[in-house]
Amino acid sequence: MEKSTISENVPATQTGKKRLLVNRNFALLVVGQGISQFGDFVFTFTLMVWIAAKVAIGQPWGPLAISAMMVSAYIPYFVIGPWAGVFVDRWSHRRTMVTMDAIRAVLIGLLILGTGSLPLPWHLPPLFLIIIVCVESFLDGTCGQFFNPASRGLIGQIVPEDDLARASGLSQSINATAKIIGPLLAPPLYFAVGIFWGLLVEMLSFVVSLLTLRAIRVPQTEEPVQQRQSQEQPNFWREFATGLSFVVRDRVIRTLIISLMILTLGVSTLDPLLLFFIQNNLHTALSLSGVLVTAMGLGTIIGGLFFGNIGKWIGLRRLLWLALLGMGLCFMLFSRATNFWFATIVLFPVGALMAGLSVAAGTLMISETPKDLIGRISSATNSLSMLSGTISIVLGGYLASAVLVSLNWHILGTTFRAVDTVFMGTGVLVLLAGLYVLVALSGTSAKKSVAAEVGAQEQAELAVES
Repeated sequence: MEKSTISENVPATQTGKKRLLVNRNFALLVVGQGISQFGDFVFTFTLMVWIAAKVAIGQPWGPLAISAMMVSAYIPYFVIGPWAGVFVDRWSHRRTMVTMDAIRAVLIGLLILGTGSLPLPWHLPPLFLIIIVCVESFLDGTCGQFFNPASRGLIGQIVPEDDLARASGLSQSINATAKIIGPLLAPPLYFAVGIFWGLLVEMLSFVVSLLTLRAIRVPQTEEPVQQRQSQEQPNFWREFATGLSFVVRDRVIRTLIISLMILTLGVSTLDPLLLFFIQNNLHTALSLSGVLVTAMGLGTIIGGLFFGNIGKWIGLRRLLWLALLGMGLCFMLFSRATNFWFATIVLFPVGALMAGLSVAAGTLMISETPKDLIGRISSATNSLSMLSGTISIVLGGYLASAVLVSLNWHILGTTFRAVDTVFMGTGVLVLLAGLYVLVALSGTSAKKSVAAEVGAQEQAELAVES
């Protein structure tokens, strides 16, 4: 067979060689999403700097304003996320993503006008500016509840199953690269040219993502949901219940969601407490805090490439619990650090193992879930993980600032104080998540047994209704 007649979705092992970015469709997707994620990080940090340096400069409510912006982006995970997956499973995944990108580009355009980034005849008071930013963050987060599950479904359509782990690893590496570069460029970009260019970068990134998505060719045979829905009357509650039933009955997906909830319940304490750990435990200036984040990001880049290529050889279930156990041990070691550079070295494998975890979790979710349910399962996973993470942020701050604030224990030559004790608890929780996966998935070999059963049940219900 000549090369020109080989489909884009034929596994690389059949074409005789592996492409760097899997295939044309995935290359378009990952490049577009990488640019979009870069724009997201530039946008978020530009807004934070803008609020702190201009809108709320010298005001005691400045931190609250930034917190309000972040919370506004989180709310859709709880309010919209659980239900969005039903509609994502009905619609074309690619078309859904294109629509969400178009809406978000328009929202950023309106924000450019609302924030006065361009010379306009009106000037809004600070409170109105904060409200505008919070509303935009909520609407952007709402679009994300449709975009993200659709993205996972689209990957399942355009990437051969044998290449899913490698595709997931590449996505992790590109996301980590954007996470490193975006926050580094945003502050100097703002102080050099103002907020307008930071917002423009975000708007253009959505346009680029939209164009790359439109260039993707999805085989008609990969969109059975839309063909079915054109013939049958949709029933929201039945579809929602089918997704919930699958989560409850499928051991792999159930274990995956529970372990991710335990993980986020632990690691999300890092966000509100890291700066205090740097000051009080590592005795280092906060100006070096970006070095720790960069070390973890570099670990994620390398880990995504490494585990993406060997994940299938290790075994995805094995990689899942090994990554969790390794991260748990690293966090426990990190909590005992008193030297900045030692802490930096420890966070590098944390980032690498986090990438391995994402490769295993993302690939398992796509491969174990029927394509008709991927939107619902993905939305449920995102919503529950975000809920767990939010609880972690609140609980971690409360423990460190109220319950353990006066803690000063000396045990076996080491000192336990509030923040490092919380981080030690983080390590223990992640370690327990790994042990849970190891036990829960032992002996699982009948792949997609529940998936097939649930899929058959849904088809039977449709036949009865028709």
